[in-house]
Amino acid sequence: MLIAHDTNGLPVEAARDLPAGTFNCPACDGSMLLKRGRVKVPHFAHMPGTECWSEAESVSHLRSKNLLAEKFRQLGYDVQLEETYRGQVRRVDVAVTIPAGHRRPRVAVEVQDSAIAVETMKARTRIDRSLGFIGTLWVFTDKRAKALLDVTGTDIEVKIPNEMLWVDHRYRQGIFVLDLDAAAVWNIELGPPHLRINEWYDDAGYEQSSAYVPRTLRCPIRHAADFTLTGTPGRYPNEWAVVFAHRRL
Repeated sequence: MLIAHDTNGLPVEAARDLPAGTFNCPACDGSMLLKRGRVKVPHFAHMPGTECWSEAESVSHLRSKNLLAEKFRQLGYDVQLEETYRGQVRRVDVAVTIPAGHRRPRVAVEVQDSAIAVETMKARTRIDRSLGFIGTLWVFTDKRAKALLDVTGTDIEVKIPNEMLWVDHRYRQGIFVLDLDAAAVWNIELGPPHLRINEWYDDAGYEQSSAYVPRTLRCPIRHAADFTLTGTPGRYPNEWAVVFAHRRL
């Protein structure tokens, strides 16, 4: 975790220069240790034996949240890392408030570094809307979406995980992938799948054929994007498809 509560109950971010002190988990109030090694990302960890609904995270997940927070703050957005809502058993990876007049819309940015069930994504999206966020932006790490980034042509098919297919179908804005080493973000457009033809001979010896389109095999096309957040009305009432600003080449 990147956020813990200090002795005054206020959220503090993990950092190598953070003074030593007593820290507690925002989700369960359990005691936490500040770990600030030279190689790994500074973070808070539960004391051994602590039970908490908050999930442990990979180094790339922690790095991704830090990078997003840094980029959003450079753009003048208000950022809260790991905003925790106990009643909903929900921790928003990066909560962003965009200064846009009196409305100041809020966006929940969710980093995905491993496989996730689509039903879980739907549930989190519904919770975020009930909490007042105008939308949930799903961002996949370059580890999770490595196969999409490795494609060098525009006509090469790769297998797309179900959660990415759902994001593409739900928001119709492609898939966003965070490139950690380059500190950049990419928009992956899913091109149409190739038509397949099955051919066989029936019992009478006549040639038969049928056509089908594979659901999970698609042609990823990579486009440059930046960290500016923008949005368009979503498919459902009071929902917005919030995305990184991107361009089609």
